[in-house]
Amino acid sequence: MYKPKVIFSDSIEKDAKIFCFIAQNITRGLYQKGGYAVLPYLADNYLKSVHFPDFTYSSNFWKKVARLNIDYDGNFPDKLTNEVKSHLTKYKTPQGL
Repeated sequence: MYKPKVIFSDSIEKDAKIFCFIAQNITRGLYQKGGYAVLPYLADNYLKSVHFPDFTYSSNFWKKVARLNIDYDGNFPDKLTNEVKSHLTKYKTPQGL
C-alpha cells in the first residue's frame, strides 16, 4: 500500500504559512467534505487523513484564519504566522519520519 510522506521545508516561515493554509481549509470544511479526517496524530494505514498537530491555538487564530482567502503561497498576517512559529519551535517530529 502506498503511503505518501510529507516533508516540510527547513524554513519556519514557509512552514508557518503552510499551517495557516491548512487551518484555513479546515475552517472551511474542505478536507472533511472530501472525506478526509483531520487528526492531531499520524494515522497509520489511513490515507484519507490530514495530520494537523494539536497545538493550543488561540480562539483569535481560528476566527481570523476563517475570514481569510489566501492561496497556498500567499502572505498570511504576521500575527497568525507568529503564533504558529511559536508552536513549531517546540514541536518534535514524530519518530519514524
